[in-house]
Amino acid sequence: MIDKTVKILLVEDNSGDAYLIREMLTGVGSGKVDLEWVTRLADGLERLDRGGIDVVLLDLGLPDSQGLDTFIRASWQYPQAPIVVLTGLADETVGVTAVRQGAQDYLVKGEVDGKSLLRAIRYATERKRAEEALRQAHDQLAQANWQLNLEVEERRHAQESAEYGRQNLFAVLNTLPALVHLKGADLTIQFANRRMKEVFGEPEHRPCYEVLRDRSEPCENCRALEVLKTKAPQRFEWTSYLNNRIYEVYHYPFPTEDDLLVLTLGIDITERKEAEKSNRHLTHELMRAQEQEKQKISLELHDTVAQELAALKIGLENLRDNARAMPGEKVSSQVTELLAILQRPLNSIRTLSYNLRPPDLEHLGLVQAIRMHCEEVSARAGIHIDFNAAGVEAARLDHEAAINLYRIIQEGLANVRRHARAENVIIRLVASHPKIILRLEDDGRGFEVAGQAALNQRHRRLGLLGMKERVAFLGGEMHLESQLNKGTKIIIEIPWSGEGHGAKEKDSHS
Repeated sequence: MIDKTVKILLVEDNSGDAYLIREMLTGVGSGKVDLEWVTRLADGLERLDRGGIDVVLLDLGLPDSQGLDTFIRASWQYPQAPIVVLTGLADETVGVTAVRQGAQDYLVKGEVDGKSLLRAIRYATERKRAEEALRQAHDQLAQANWQLNLEVEERRHAQESAEYGRQNLFAVLNTLPALVHLKGADLTIQFANRRMKEVFGEPEHRPCYEVLRDRSEPCENCRALEVLKTKAPQRFEWTSYLNNRIYEVYHYPFPTEDDLLVLTLGIDITERKEAEKSNRHLTHELMRAQEQEKQKISLELHDTVAQELAALKIGLENLRDNARAMPGEKVSSQVTELLAILQRPLNSIRTLSYNLRPPDLEHLGLVQAIRMHCEEVSARAGIHIDFNAAGVEAARLDHEAAINLYRIIQEGLANVRRHARAENVIIRLVASHPKIILRLEDDGRGFEVAGQAALNQRHRRLGLLGMKERVAFLGGEMHLESQLNKGTKIIIEIPWSGEGHGAKEKDSHS
């Protein structure tokens, strides 16, 4: 959760991606995010020059700058600004390189949702704050150490200043949400901040391998010892089997007047890693579904439309060659047969076109389009569908909301037709500020919800998963209830601003 309003500068030339990011940030319901958007790097640098920006979301492919050079230019001119890099699927390695060059994080377009985006913003600001605090404290200690080389009369004062700097540093480290500790060459923990003690307990001057790993001897290839040897920072990911959490760990060389220590900072990224894994799986499944749809359309065109058009061509050629020798009645009869053949591919093409983009939705509106689809499904599958809507026409939904609601209902009825063996379906769609509520209920055979979720994952079924993804895109929530032989109920709630609220739409029924 973001505790204060965060000023975000989005540098992105693709208006669709910018709109999606704005919707993600709005959809999580934080209310504490202020997003500014520019399309060129030069405009972004000019805005940063005016100050007041907490974090930058930076696309690496811009009209006036491309690739890693985009990040290098921005970070060189404004090193104090935390930058989260945005990349495409093909440029993920560039995002990793940018992080190594100093970016706080990178996000792959198409694999991020509102929660993981906010989490990345929060981590970026926290890491930048921690790095800035460490840099300032290190500067204070360096200044104190330099003063120790002054005359004997000033040495005592310099030592006091150094101690004061340490106390300030420890005070800052105690406020951080990250795990922080200091250790020496023997790996004994000399300081642990408040968060470190909350997670792993009081170190009591024990070595880090005992506190963090429950070992009796140092780890093989100890990274902290490598930092003491090379004086170069290290960054890596570590999974603690003590609490099953994943941490992004930073080791920094930390010189004092007497010794060289290692300052370790660990940030819990478990939720981010789980979200990345889930988004990556969903992206692969959606790509697979797209290929299946392409194959289905191809087979439909080849096996139905192409075959019937070929038959029509042969019939027309025969009619052309034999028309003069045939009586008029037979010519008329064959023309009628050819017209019937022609009607079949026309019907197939019309059905394909309707499934890809329903024209009723644009011409008649959401409620009428749903009503007509319910009538078609009812006539084709022999299922009685009771559909009622209220307040939806007055809501004046945008196209994205309308098409997704239509597709959710379409997929829900498809699931009923394929699996439920239901005789009756009830659909209710109500716009009532501050929500749009959709309820789909059938009297079919039902299923065990937990078992069905595992089955969907195992067999890669995207019916319910696709509905959940569309609901999440609209910033809503979906609740599923089902019992064997007692039917299934799906309740969907989507946030709505209330524009146009007040007028009532007539009930519709089929």
